[in-house]
Amino acid sequence: MGYNQNTIPESVIAEVFEGLKSEEMSLAEQIGYATRVMDIAGTLPVSASITSLAGIPLGGIQEGAMAPENIDGFGSVDYRCLRHIGSDVLLDGIVRSLEAFGYDSLAASARSCRAQAAASIDALLNARLIDAALNETTAAALPYTNPGSTPIQDMFAAQRLCGRGDLAVIGGDVAEALSTHPDFLSQTAYFDAGGVGMGTIVQQMRGLSPSLQTVVVGSTMFRASNPGQALQLNYQFDGTLWFGHSRSLVFVDAGSVSEMGREVRREASILRHTHRADIIRTHVEMGCTVTGVI
Repeated sequence: MGYNQNTIPESVIAEVFEGLKSEEMSLAEQIGYATRVMDIAGTLPVSASITSLAGIPLGGIQEGAMAPENIDGFGSVDYRCLRHIGSDVLLDGIVRSLEAFGYDSLAASARSCRAQAAASIDALLNARLIDAALNETTAAALPYTNPGSTPIQDMFAAQRLCGRGDLAVIGGDVAEALSTHPDFLSQTAYFDAGGVGMGTIVQQMRGLSPSLQTVVVGSTMFRASNPGQALQLNYQFDGTLWFGHSRSLVFVDAGSVSEMGREVRREASILRHTHRADIIRTHVEMGCTVTGVI
């Protein structure tokens, strides 16, 4: 049975035409401490924890005795903003055909370019969260798919190592493993459904530490296959479990620009979105990644 597409409302076509979508804004922009810079590379000053933390408690000193002096120590951390680019080519003939159905292909292409740049930024964020040189680390004795593993003890250990941070980033596959883990099921024993939801996992994790304010399940979709190949769907942050302080996860933003050019020979428009950014960890001791969770 065929359908006359000219009778289909334009709003319906625009709504159902597109397939799966990635996020247009990176997770790094939403959870990181943002700072704008003019230069694409440079150095930012940081204060060392050895001086910002209180010293060994003395329990008081006698009158006339010299109080210990705390000498401020400052260091620095380098940043280098790379280009995170989304690019799309729109052939004139295809654009005209889509416009006949009220579909704004230019707007859709612009969204796609922004999403591609955001996916690149989040790939950098994940690399920073799991880098053992930039974070404290603690290892899970067993993967969380094993009911004999101890995720709650691992989380306590990670929080102690990073000074009880206010932020946790957990991969979608890690959250799925926790949803059927005995440690988390036992807290909702009154509700026997064989598992707990993602929202419940987040609330249970927040309840482990008074300082933990934000728990983010990172599950942004991206395409792991090249154009022309069969779709291979992957998710950002799979296998990641990180605890830390949001102010030590800095999103260094050197700005973004969207452009549209013209290629005469192919009769096509070229859209490009470029976001120059870096993500830096200011203090190793203010973040901890848990390894071997999946």
